Amino acid sequence: MKYNLIIVIIFSLTIGLVMTPIEASNTIWVHNKMAPATRGEVYVMVNGQQAGFGGSWSRKGFNVYVSDITSEFNLTFSVEDSSEQDKYRGPFKNNKDYEWKFSGSLDIWHIEQLAYIVIPYHFLYGRNCQNWLIQF
Repeated sequence: MKYNLIIVIIFSLTIGLVMTPIEASNTIWVHNKMAPATRGEVYVMVNGQQAGFGGSWSRKGFNVYVSDITSEFNLTFSVEDSSEQDKYRGPFKNNKDYEWKFSGSLDIWHIEQLAYIVIPYHFLYGRNCQNWLIQF
C-alpha cells in the first residue's frame, strides 16, 4: 500500500512540473568598476513602469533579467547619492543579452555598453570545447 502511495506522489509531482510553464529571459550584465563605497543601479523600464532592478556596491558585478514576454525596454542607470543626473538608454529589443560597465566616482560617473561576440572555441582549438566570450 505504501508503494502505491509513493508512485502516486511521484507521478503527481512529475505531471505538475511538466505542466508548469517556463518563463525564459535575457540578461543585462553589469560590471561595476566604480570607486570604493559607490553603489551603481540599473532599472529596466517597460512603458514607463519599472520591470526589473539590480544594483551592487563598487567592484561587484550584477545582472538583471528581462522576461521574454517583454519585446522592448529602456534602461535607467543611477548612482546612489550622486549629484549627477540618471542616465537613460534605449529602447532595446529583447532578443539578446546586453553588457554594460559603470566607471568613475560618486559625482563623476560614466556608463559604457560593451560589445562582445561568442566565438565557437572549436574553431580555434578543435572539437569538444566550450565557447569563449571575447570582449572588445
